[in-house]
This record gives sequence, structure tokens and C-alpha cells, in this order.
Amino acid sequence: MGDTNELQMMEDVALEGYFVLAEKSRTPEDKAFIKETIQRVFKVEIDEQSYYERFFNQKLEKAFADAPINFKDIPKVVASR
Repeated sequence: MGDTNELQMMEDVALEGYFVLAEKSRTPEDKAFIKETIQRVFKVEIDEQSYYERFFNQKLEKAFADAPINFKDIPKVVASR
């Protein structure tokens, strides 16, 4: 499994499995157990916080880029009212 694409695919599968199972768990202990098990079996590190940050940053950047106003001008607009 030395191929980079294969490793990325395994990381993606592990992360998706984590989201499907752990995010539906009822307790932090269950969530931790699921995470540890997936990491051990797939031999990958799951950093869900980093994933969420990247995901939401990408979505926010796109939303602001597509916005009809320039958000850099908001302080000027607010100050003028």
C-alpha cells in the first residue's frame, strides 16, 4: 500500500466510516472507541476537527466569493448608516 492515491483513498474511507458511525454515537466514549478502532484497522490518523475546519473554510470562501457585495466594504457600509 505504498501508492499515495491508495493511501489517500484509505484515509477517505476511514474518515467516511468515522462520520457514519461515530457521529451517530450517543456518548463520547463510544465515539472515542470507534475512532480508535478505525485508526487501528486502517492504520490512519483521523483528525475530524481539521477536516471540519477545511470543509467549512472552503464553503465559506466560496459563499463569500459568490456574494453580490464585497465583504471588505461592510465596515464602510455599516459606518455610513
